[in-house]
Amino acid sequence: MIKCQFFSLLLCSTLALYSQNVGINNPNPIVSFDIKGGIATRAFSVTPVGNEVNIPGNESFVIVGPGTTAVTCYAPTAINGQRLILFNAGGFNLNFLTYMIPPNEVREFICRSPGGWTMLSATSGGRGWSTAGNAATDTSINFIGTTDNKPLKIKINNINAGLISSSHLSLGYQSGLANGLNNTAIGDPLGMKYSELIPVLVKAKQELKEENEQYNKRIEKLEALKKKYI
Repeated sequence: MIKCQFFSLLLCSTLALYSQNVGINNPNPIVSFDIKGGIATRAFSVTPVGNEVNIPGNESFVIVGPGTTAVTCYAPTAINGQRLILFNAGGFNLNFLTYMIPPNEVREFICRSPGGWTMLSATSGGRGWSTAGNAATDTSINFIGTTDNKPLKIKINNINAGLISSSHLSLGYQSGLANGLNNTAIGDPLGMKYSELIPVLVKAKQELKEENEQYNKRIEKLEALKKKYI
């Protein structure tokens, strides 16, 4: 009889626990898991074999390195909502799915179902570029640009005003647009279609030739009048 009462009490307590929020250093939790204080995630280090490494699925903070070449990380099997922090401790780029993590940088990911892993944040020295300017920058590690083979685009009022890529350089409001006005372009190609530029130059050359011929005729008439009256 006593055993039955004990198991009944244990069952009721378990059901009550599932229906309540849990708090640590917090007597009045308002969400499922409410903590007052800091949370520490201990790092787990893995060393690449060759240029590959498997990320364990039961770790949240993984340090990868050192390595002697660019490393490919294989994503772990995870559940929806699981998070993963990767720190590249090697001297070469770390490739995780479609993401590239430069040396000595951290990236945080979350597992979405469906969709797989998605990057949440990117940190480089713990700071981002401010619209009011940055101080204490180090040009050996700080820069404005991309870390993959994607162009850097500049916009004004959400309209193209500049583009820097591996094969194109343009600068100026609406530069790089085939039918834009007041373009300023630097580099090769010059942000315009050469097939459209050639007819314009030919026409301009013809008009200049006609103007020169008219000026020559006027000069000839002036020379004739000069000889007549002088």
